[in-house]
Amino acid sequence: MEVLTSQPTVDVATAAKAIGISRSTAFKLIAANEFPVRVIRAGKRIVVPTAGLRDLLGMTP
Repeated sequence: MEVLTSQPTVDVATAAKAIGISRSTAFKLIAANEFPVRVIRAGKRIVVPTAGLRDLLGMTP
């Protein structure tokens, strides 16, 4: 997934797709503080740092 290497953060839907879960499941995990990587909340917006996703998916060298 090229977006994981070209952007510092992605939205929740993109992060969910990358790890193979639905968007609604991702939001449930975030609400329960159980999402597998760190999330950043900025007001109502939630973004996921791509560095954490790359680590989780084994994409970091």
